[in-house]
Amino acid sequence: MSYPDNNNTSNLPSWVTFFLFFLVGTPGWMLVNALYLQLPILMIDTPESYGIAAYLVVGIQFGNLLGFFCAILQSYTKLRSPSLIIVILLFTLAVDVLLGLKWESTVEIGGKERSIWLLVLLVCSGGIGSLSTVVMYPFASVYGTLQITGLSTGMGLNGFFLSLLALLQSPGLDQERFGVSMFFYILLSVIILSIVALFVILLLERRTVKVEPLDEARPEEERSLKITEEEEEEESTRSIITSAIYPIINQAYISIMNYIVLGLSSYVVTGYTNDSSLIFWLTFLGVLFGAIGRFATLKFSISNLNLITLIQVMLFSYVVVLGFLQHKELHEAWGWSTVAANALFMGLYGFADTTNYNNVCFLVRPSSIERTTRFVGVSNQVGACIGSLVAFALVMFYFEA
Repeated sequence: MSYPDNNNTSNLPSWVTFFLFFLVGTPGWMLVNALYLQLPILMIDTPESYGIAAYLVVGIQFGNLLGFFCAILQSYTKLRSPSLIIVILLFTLAVDVLLGLKWESTVEIGGKERSIWLLVLLVCSGGIGSLSTVVMYPFASVYGTLQITGLSTGMGLNGFFLSLLALLQSPGLDQERFGVSMFFYILLSVIILSIVALFVILLLERRTVKVEPLDEARPEEERSLKITEEEEEEESTRSIITSAIYPIINQAYISIMNYIVLGLSSYVVTGYTNDSSLIFWLTFLGVLFGAIGRFATLKFSISNLNLITLIQVMLFSYVVVLGFLQHKELHEAWGWSTVAANALFMGLYGFADTTNYNNVCFLVRPSSIERTTRFVGVSNQVGACIGSLVAFALVMFYFEA
């Protein structure tokens, strides 16, 4: 399956277009977010206990290998993003069902019980997220910045709806209204809607790059740049990387910080209190603020993220320092301050993450936007791998010790 004919026109209102791409992006990191929201239960009901958070982060990053493989495959073949997205969505459907069926299953290895099914499915969930990053963003980029923001908001805002569902479920609290399995079964409806939305896009949407001005230095009017076969003059890889070096490097940098915070924050919180509800609020507010940050790119567009990155560095440093200073006898307020710092960090990360992808539309020629966006996606996954390895090392050799 390929992109729709460029000569086709779409009569869809912009809000419908945004919503369709929102639905397509929703399953991307949905299973990963769902697993984080189920941590209060998984930490109690799995043999890995509190270590499951670190296993989750590392397992997700093993899934990055799928993203790297896919990026290389697309670079040397004519494999198209729409076909890959269909495969990704069907794979998400299968993994979601298996999580509902097998999350409690254990296997004895070396005299110890291990949640092998869960750990394998963690890797698969990370693979889905990684594939979504390197396939779905380039797919949306050839349509325009509105579509990129819709896709990114779907990837982030799914955490908000999952958080509401988790709030209704109350995981880790005294009275859980439904279990982990039912939580994952409910998500099947979202994946099915995403598949339907993808086919609507392929049938009705025109592949057009719409560029919004980022600041006063840019033209006031909106530019619509149609991609035609005559324009398909490929830029060299070096030229593409040089043109988009800022979003590529910034994406890797903020991704490293993001995954270190993800890996450490639950340990930092539990170091100041044994209240499992704090873990819930940590994950709930983190995914909520991350979604708000992504959605905010519809209103605020900037070309330079230096100030936002600096604030992220300060919040990141605060969480890491609290982790090294943690002690059960210190006041519980330090745990709550970690929750607040984590939420603000995730909000800024969501904004910066989406902005980096949007800014590619201004930095390269229309015929190179899809390739360049893929470079940003790969950069994100490289940063995620580095951050996860650092977090895992700290957890295993410091916090667990």
